[in-house]
Amino acid sequence: MTCVHEALAHLHTTGETAAIVYGNGGPVGVVTAAALAHAAKPAHGDVPVASAMDYVAVHVDMNANADETVRTFTDTAWYWLGRRHR
Repeated sequence: MTCVHEALAHLHTTGETAAIVYGNGGPVGVVTAAALAHAAKPAHGDVPVASAMDYVAVHVDMNANADETVRTFTDTAWYWLGRRHR
């Protein structure tokens, strides 16, 4: 697990403005330097970078129907809301 301070330091070193966040064997979202800087308060710098993501990735099954696809997006959004940095 990468913490906010580590990810922010990596972006500063590389000059990138955003990074893909991986978890559970695949991409789970994107976090920007601005979101990391906001989350890097002294009391929160050790929180997982996934809790500070500003874009959430959703795996899309090209064979799923509309209801299944919407359910996947909804489930992913609720999961992220439960883990995000406040």
